[in-house]
Amino acid sequence: MSTLFSLRSRVSLAFFVAAMGTASTAGAAAGPQLSVSGLQTDGLIAPVGISDLTPKLSWIDTANSVGAVQAAYEIQAAGSAADLAAGQLLWDSGKVQSSAQNARYLGIALASHSFVTWHVRFWDGTGAVSAWSASTTFQIGLTQPSDWTAEWITSPSWTSTASAAAMPLFAKQFVTNSGIVSAVLYVSGIGIVVPSINGADVGTAVLAPGSSNSAAHLAYSTFDVTSMLTAGSSNVLGIALGLGNRFVQPDSAAQGYRYVSPSGATTPETGLPRTIAQLEITYSNRTTTTIATDATWQTTLGPTTVSA
Repeated sequence: MSTLFSLRSRVSLAFFVAAMGTASTAGAAAGPQLSVSGLQTDGLIAPVGISDLTPKLSWIDTANSVGAVQAAYEIQAAGSAADLAAGQLLWDSGKVQSSAQNARYLGIALASHSFVTWHVRFWDGTGAVSAWSASTTFQIGLTQPSDWTAEWITSPSWTSTASAAAMPLFAKQFVTNSGIVSAVLYVSGIGIVVPSINGADVGTAVLAPGSSNSAAHLAYSTFDVTSMLTAGSSNVLGIALGLGNRFVQPDSAAQGYRYVSPSGATTPETGLPRTIAQLEITYSNRTTTTIATDATWQTTLGPTTVSA
């Protein structure tokens, strides 16, 4: 009888210990679960062609426990995803005691074409730390006038005193090599520009590049067009050019149209709508090819007769 009681006691004790272990494990699993998402650079998701060399990096903290807030963060940035994984960094902020969910990039100085991938993690007030976020990227555009190898082009069918019958189209045919890693298109214009690759419009913007004081500067658009090119084959880069706010309606029927120069004067030639573009292609062997506007581009008048 005593043997039976002793056996039952041991079994009960074993169940009690096992139950305590389960409860302890469940309690640990129910602790703070921290994560980071919503990474942006200068308020944009993976932007290409920004001019800010110390952009603002921002993120969103999430936690499954009430009252869990960020007490510190750490950002790491590198020149590629492989470098980030290997710890070959452009910048490591270290552990920064702050509840702010943004910070300026303060790593190795960036320049035109710099490519950066980064991620972030944070600690809450209890010392619990999140996993590293998924990484995101940004790329610096053309920050110096010397970065532009392209030339301004316009239509010989247009004059400074009369309206052409239609808006011009420009095109350049070129052959790519195999192993395209990236292709970035930079395009601007005095007027409205609509770029295309192999007949498909690039981007969804309208009335680009937008108004600016062109006597001082011009905005330009940047597009990642890697997926639009056919590797190892012939491709065509096209641009449709419209008048935009550079072409002013006549003051009277007899006066005709007039072009407005960047300074606002109606002097000939300086106000002709025009475009400039360059496509930079990088290959897996680290060579690059640039397709830029110049006098070799073909041009003709297109089907569009009015633009504004």
